[in-house]
Amino acid sequence: MKRIVGIGASAGGLEALEDLFANMPEKSGYAFVIVQHLSPDFKSHMDELIRRVTNIPVHVATENMEVHKDNIYLIPAKKVMVISNNKLHLTDRPREDVLTHPIDQFFRALANDMGKDAVAIVLSGTGSDGSRGVQAIAAAHGLVISQDDTSARFDGMPLNAQATGCVHAVMAPGEMPEALTLYRQKSLTPRQLKAEISSDDTAVLATIFDAVKSKRGVDFSNYKPSTVGRRIERRMGLLHIDDIGEYARRVEADPQEAEDLYKDLLIG
Repeated sequence: MKRIVGIGASAGGLEALEDLFANMPEKSGYAFVIVQHLSPDFKSHMDELIRRVTNIPVHVATENMEVHKDNIYLIPAKKVMVISNNKLHLTDRPREDVLTHPIDQFFRALANDMGKDAVAIVLSGTGSDGSRGVQAIAAAHGLVISQDDTSARFDGMPLNAQATGCVHAVMAPGEMPEALTLYRQKSLTPRQLKAEISSDDTAVLATIFDAVKSKRGVDFSNYKPSTVGRRIERRMGLLHIDDIGEYARRVEADPQEAEDLYKDLLIG
């Protein structure tokens, strides 16, 4: 079974894409199609930059190009792209003063072509492009993933996608490959993946909150998740810890770290 991942990116999206593909297995079983929402006059070097971080073959799409798994396809400059019968089709982008939503257009076409085997990822960008398209992906029973607002340089596109209620998972780009691997290898539905990721996060956060509560007697479990998440990410960064599970074990074992996190959670 082949799954196609449509990736929408705009301002700040290059960093997110580099993080995503630097962590993506070379043989993931997915095909990736990247749709940028940029000015027609912008000269993109994205193909060169992505090749620096991955050995996955990268192609600038051409008319009627067939999509194959374990390959990356980029929308060319000044074009609008859709997919039909597993082939990419290009048309000239309207003049600059005409509002276009190339990410929405591609996501809708992808939902129609791939159904439940479609995956949409919304990365950093301003505006709302992608938010209509993810609704089509979700309606076709495909998977929708959004970059989290703390890692996105511009959170307009991710937050607008999340506001639709159609996003199944919210995470940093570097975490997405693991989620996609889990989704494919276990043949999960989008709801099952959402439940599995949520249950893992909930359990780890509960461990952290329990450690802080035992130290200071304060329960932070009802605090706003985005606020708590930013404080925990800050502590992890200071300690050079990348995995939240590892950080939870650190908080349990190190009373001073539990104290330092407690102080950070009280700020502001």
